[in-house]
Amino acid sequence: MPSVDEVYEQLKAAREHKLHNAWRFFKPYPRQREFMETGAAYLERLLHAGNQTGKSDTGAYETMLHLTGLYPADWKGLRFDHPVKIWIGSPSGVSSRDVAQAKLFGTPGVKDLEGTGFLPKTSIIHTTAGRSATNAIDTAHIRHLSGGISTVTFKTYEQEREHWQGSTLDFIWFDEEPPMELYVEGQARLLTTGSHSMMTFTPLKGMSEVVKRFFEDSSPNRIHLGMSFDDCGHITPEIEANILSIYPEHEWAARRDGDPYFSEGAVFSTPLKMLLEEPWALGLGHPGLQIPAHWPLLWGIDFGIAHWFGAVLLAWDRDLDTGHILAAIKMHGLPLEHADAMKRIAANVPVAWPHDGTQRDKGSGEQLAKIYSRHGLNMLATHATHPTGGYSTEAGIMDLETHMRSSRFKVASILGEWHQEYRLYHRDKEGKILKVDDDLMSATRIAWMQRRSAKCVPLGSKTVKRRRTEGKIINPWTGQAA
Repeated sequence: MPSVDEVYEQLKAAREHKLHNAWRFFKPYPRQREFMETGAAYLERLLHAGNQTGKSDTGAYETMLHLTGLYPADWKGLRFDHPVKIWIGSPSGVSSRDVAQAKLFGTPGVKDLEGTGFLPKTSIIHTTAGRSATNAIDTAHIRHLSGGISTVTFKTYEQEREHWQGSTLDFIWFDEEPPMELYVEGQARLLTTGSHSMMTFTPLKGMSEVVKRFFEDSSPNRIHLGMSFDDCGHITPEIEANILSIYPEHEWAARRDGDPYFSEGAVFSTPLKMLLEEPWALGLGHPGLQIPAHWPLLWGIDFGIAHWFGAVLLAWDRDLDTGHILAAIKMHGLPLEHADAMKRIAANVPVAWPHDGTQRDKGSGEQLAKIYSRHGLNMLATHATHPTGGYSTEAGIMDLETHMRSSRFKVASILGEWHQEYRLYHRDKEGKILKVDDDLMSATRIAWMQRRSAKCVPLGSKTVKRRRTEGKIINPWTGQAA
């Protein structure tokens, strides 16, 4: 049996190990993990997140992995197999020292605590003092798993543009939002194949030029994800209330949900929380899930001409005139890929489409709606209209808002991209709806406007003949009566 001294030494060693290997004990939330995994497919990434949600933890953890090569076995994000050269940008020398530097290296200015950040103590070879703030680091050399040496340099947005020129980099982490000219200058440093950048910040500048780059440009090389208090297990209702009480109400959307602050008005006034319900379609393909057979179903789509493709699956409780959004798809790609994604969920459901579906594809000269029909979707014969005719966007918005306010329009709680679009759906100063990142909102409006064409058919990828099931409860994935 070990002595008291031996137990003490073992506990001390365990404490030292945990203290100097913080990265091993970091458990990212699903949204943090999702953001990091997008690095495998996108060159530029933005995580716009609420206060105290762990956005800088996300950036520091991933940066550490690239510097050291210590990727976890289940890592699915961007990966370098060689030593890297990285810049980290922050608003000032003080914020650089107190946030990004502290999270990577440990408490600034305390030698004994160097290596208590995400970087393991054994990986830190040498640091060079910076001039931007007391105890700030300018550059550090980090031991890489391959045997080489990585370099990380801290930059500030207070520096002149010339200080952001000259180097060729592998990776940049912008911690907090940079001025557009410095962001572009940073991108110019990423000239080698496989070079990437990421940003993490709370968007208090609204639709700045940097934010617009992600929200208005549908480049397949860029992606943005939001992270709210709801994505963080450590933020209780009490903590949320305390955080929001510090700030004016017009900043709450940014402080809580990471949504860009808009001086203009939201399109929908109904709080998102009033729309959420536990999803009927939780875990697509689950054999035990059921919806009433008398609820007809309808897809609504937004074709994605020069932007994202969007599709939503609507279940309509005809008796109560209540809508339920069961699934949402948002993606780039070709019509064949869009159709396949929809058919995997609901191959038998009719599809409502907007008036621009009569436009012709520049390559084939074929109408867009007919292309999707050729790929196996059950496209309606004509584009969506209101029952009285026309397809006014404002009339569709008004009808949706009326049902939302009276609790007759619900959305599955797991459809994060739909939720994000809903929160960001705004008008400009002239009252016009901003046509920015609104693909799922458009698809929702199309489906709701044409809900009279919904049909009682089973869900799932298997194409089946229609049959009478009124009055029964069916399993939507098999089409069998319960």
